[in-house]
Amino acid sequence: MPPWKNSTAIDRGCRQSRLRPAARVLRSGVALSLPGVAAGVLLTFIWASVSYITPALLGSERTLMIANMVQSQFMEAFDWPFGAALSMLLLGLVLVLLAIFNRVVGLDRLWGSGR
Repeated sequence: MPPWKNSTAIDRGCRQSRLRPAARVLRSGVALSLPGVAAGVLLTFIWASVSYITPALLGSERTLMIANMVQSQFMEAFDWPFGAALSMLLLGLVLVLLAIFNRVVGLDRLWGSGR
């Protein structure tokens, strides 16, 4: 029952501010759910970028992903410098996208006002 009470309190507050129904949804519903949606997108991207077993099982040999390239450079070609460079490229890509995510959404919103 607490989520229902919170949503009715938010709706009552939006009605008191005399917002139209569409503005109520945008100001309350979307604004409150944005950190959760953004966290889900971020976690999905990180897991998808480092996954190498799923494309190997579901894709063909012509399917080339960066995680598969890193693994093949280390285990098959024994080209450790190129594999390390590819893994640093992947790490850099993840960090750049995390910085963009922090700029757009703000990571402090994910942890709440306690931090």
